[in-house]
Amino acid sequence: MKVLIAGLGLIGGSFALALRDHGIAEEILGVESSEEHAAEALQLGLADRIVSFEEGVPEADLVVLATPVDTIPLMAVKALNRAGGRQVVMDMGSIKGELCEVISMHARRGRFVAAHPMWGTEYSGPKAAQRGAFTGRSVVLCDTVRSDKDALATVEGIFRTLGSPAVYMDPEEHDLHAAYVSHISHVTSFALALTVLAQQIQRAGRAARTHTPVADHAPDARTRRRRGAEKRHGARQHHPTHHPLMTAAAETGRAGERAATEYLRRAGYEICALNWRQGRYELDIVACREGVLHFVEVKTRRSGSLTPPEAAATQRKFRALSRAAACYLRTVGWEGEVQFDLAAAEAAADGSVRVELIENALEYNW
Repeated sequence: MKVLIAGLGLIGGSFALALRDHGIAEEILGVESSEEHAAEALQLGLADRIVSFEEGVPEADLVVLATPVDTIPLMAVKALNRAGGRQVVMDMGSIKGELCEVISMHARRGRFVAAHPMWGTEYSGPKAAQRGAFTGRSVVLCDTVRSDKDALATVEGIFRTLGSPAVYMDPEEHDLHAAYVSHISHVTSFALALTVLAQQIQRAGRAARTHTPVADHAPDARTRRRRGAEKRHGARQHHPTHHPLMTAAAETGRAGERAATEYLRRAGYEICALNWRQGRYELDIVACREGVLHFVEVKTRRSGSLTPPEAAATQRKFRALSRAAACYLRTVGWEGEVQFDLAAAEAAADGSVRVELIENALEYNW
């Protein structure tokens, strides 16, 4: 089996050693963002080659995501976008709810297995990797009903060979238990601090009863009216509808959305929704063309701005959009192909707006 491991630190590096020691992997490809860690991983024998993520996924039979948890949802989508019918993608992160929600509507969701080996230390980097790390430690497998039987069997077989008994949970249950386990020391310390604080308050109360209380000088009616007027005046000054800078920024954003909508219509898109909202979820533009549903995020900047609009296509934005999109898809019952695009709008001083459509801006093409 050829294995690609993204992130050769404590967990990924230890998994690489385990695969080698048990003869599971014939070749291990590594992905590392740090050149220093890449060199260490090769020196320690954690990987045979260091490759880019895009280069390694098509080669591998098994893709393992052992990067920081906030990067895993995006990397999971990238891996599934490039994976074929024979490949298996798994993660080893400690948070599952957001990950499973993000990939829930992916056409290749069945090739993914969400796994969390219940082991770790306070160290990081390739030098922290340990042999025998997973032996005797449980591994939690989440949302397995959505994984293909052969993909799940592959991951179960690997951990069985490593001596890691499997426990099955849904993502929310896993995250709750993982939070308790991870923060038990903080909870204990906080409970102790509250106990000490309560005792101090009791002592202070007993001491206070032995002193003559100081009179509470309440403000007179005139002072209360003046303070109330100052608060109301300040609220008006800082409210978006009264503040000139906030109003100008909002109008620039609306102008960008109008220009992006017109641009899409001229390009042959059918507009399905504008400023769609449901609860805490919102989407700028939802459009359809040639059987593909496009979620278009609009970012508008004034001409000469130091930050280009496309700089807004961050991992944090991706996570927010993916959750909103999943909610929209459930609402309308769409089961076809979906794509995330960015409409970069630049507003000139004369009021004109130039729009550039950046397709697959977040590499979320299902």
